[in-house]
Amino acid sequence: MKSIPLLHPVPIVIVAIKLENERINFTTIGDVAIAGLNPPLLMISLHERHLATKMIRQHNQFSVNLPLTTHIEKVKYCGYHSGFDYDKSDVFKSVMIDDVPVIEEMPVSMICKVKHEVIENKRVIFIASVEQTILREKLENIEALLYGLDDEYYKGERI
Repeated sequence: MKSIPLLHPVPIVIVAIKLENERINFTTIGDVAIAGLNPPLLMISLHERHLATKMIRQHNQFSVNLPLTTHIEKVKYCGYHSGFDYDKSDVFKSVMIDDVPVIEEMPVSMICKVKHEVIENKRVIFIASVEQTILREKLENIEALLYGLDDEYYKGERI
């Protein structure tokens, strides 16, 4: 078997970033992890050529939004279509909080500020502090959308 980071499934999130023209870009990210609780830190990893990478570097902030299984089509759309080629600003209803776009229709949004950047083989890993967490539903009511290394999506449920 080839070497892969076999953590299966993993959370899937939508990262929201403000663009230069005040529009918003949404991108689907499976490479996300908790990097610490005290202080609260997240890591996301993007390819160096992604529009999201460029805009995170410019603004030094972004939001991480936790989609539900009901968002599956929008999540796929944001993952398959580049922000360089498609205007994805109307895919989700969002609001600006502290100059960072957050998705209103998702149960959890986290406003993040970049603390460090690590580059490894064309991957840019942003380590960011969670500046604010917005919880719109009780955690036990959230049916999270998960992603598998087999390029399939899964339903998360409490057991």
